[in-house]
Amino acid sequence: MAPKLYGKLEAVCEKHVQTCIASLVGTSQDATVFLGSVERVWNSHCDQMALIRNIFLYLDRTYVLQTTTVASLWDMGVALFRKHLSLQSEEVESRMIADILSLVQAERNGDSVNRSLLKNLLRMQVLCLF
Repeated sequence: MAPKLYGKLEAVCEKHVQTCIASLVGTSQDATVFLGSVERVWNSHCDQMALIRNIFLYLDRTYVLQTTTVASLWDMGVALFRKHLSLQSEEVESRMIADILSLVQAERNGDSVNRSLLKNLLRMQVLCLF
């Protein structure tokens, strides 16, 4: 039953991630507001994947470790987020990168920017790259 459960769990997570990332399309034109929305979606996703991993800990520790072709639940969640961020919502990813770079440039010019927002989004990008 483990492969079936894992497959259904992955399908449900993928549908949810797709919906969450699609909600970012067409949001505020302000860079800080948009990046704040991306950060909220990412933090929510991380919290939800941690909860799912805790609920399905036995599945994660038995089936996933014994089967080399499937990723851990956490890695699956990050991969789904990366997939839908880059493939289905190029508008979101390219806008996010452009807005991050504009905030970095603003800070270099001496303007005050939300450093914790930048830090969290850059961590997200690093996690989603690997």
